[in-house]
Amino acid sequence: MVFGDSEFCEDRFSEQVARQHGCHHHKIELTEAGLLKQIPDALGAMDQPSVDGINTYIISRATKGAGVTVALTGLGGDELFAGYSTFRSVPQMMDFQRHLAWLAPLSRAFTTLLRPGETNRFSKALALAAHDYYGDQPYFLTRVLFLPGTARALMPQHFAQNGNYAAACKAADLVKKIAALDPVNQVSVLEASAYMGNMLLRDTDCMSMAVSLEARAPFTDYRLWEFILPLAGRLKLDPHLPKPLLLRSAGQRLPAEIYSRRKMGFTLPFERWLRDGLRSEVEQELLRGSNPDLCFLRQDKVEEVWRAFLAEKTTWSRPWALYVLRQWIRRNIGD
Repeated sequence: MVFGDSEFCEDRFSEQVARQHGCHHHKIELTEAGLLKQIPDALGAMDQPSVDGINTYIISRATKGAGVTVALTGLGGDELFAGYSTFRSVPQMMDFQRHLAWLAPLSRAFTTLLRPGETNRFSKALALAAHDYYGDQPYFLTRVLFLPGTARALMPQHFAQNGNYAAACKAADLVKKIAALDPVNQVSVLEASAYMGNMLLRDTDCMSMAVSLEARAPFTDYRLWEFILPLAGRLKLDPHLPKPLLLRSAGQRLPAEIYSRRKMGFTLPFERWLRDGLRSEVEQELLRGSNPDLCFLRQDKVEEVWRAFLAEKTTWSRPWALYVLRQWIRRNIGD
């Protein structure tokens, strides 16, 4: 998938790998207008609202259109072989937090000065110091869209009071079960059970099946996990190589230029597109209001998140998540 945005486009690197291995290389050029046309079908395929999955829908549709019925996906590779930045940042956060107990009262005071819509690195740093996050593990700060206080603020009072926080409770139970693992392997289990299990696998299955494409994920094979997961976390990190165990197992099959560059996730240029070609569509949904009995969201707080994004005080994923949620409710529950 290629874009006009060089920051997100990996065209040059994918072509290099394709040439080296003699692959049949297909490029899908995606523009904002092209994405707008596919959003209704992609959202219509969701059985539950998700901030992710649009990218998978687009590439699955193109793959099926090329005559492929079964495709392989690399899901599970980063979770098992320590490919995400969380494998370095979360252990640091865990160590950092042990020395920050005295800062908790000050952090809580600063947090009250922030607007709920302004969820960003600063607000998450305050939450880390104040121990104000889900699951009793700093890992969840790296993946959460809305901190607990913001989530409560977004909901009308009667919903917030009766909110079901079972997911957070289950996360805390899992954290206790894996406490004896080294920090790197704790992150591996959490990435697999939370991020991959709750979102990536669900979205991939949902979006690929929407176009009758079967996506298989060999990196999730339980035998591979039983072999790799028990290995010491220090073996899975290398200051000079990403996913060193996986990379070394591949030998010299990849050019150094491919694996020595900064890791990029499979994402679209939403940060720019939401300020440009997608702005009208998303803004219209977020600002037009909805039936509060069906929406479960306070209109003033939704608008606050959108304004925070426009002011560059939060990232695209938060207004996009609210847009998807509102669209999903309209389609499946009512206006």
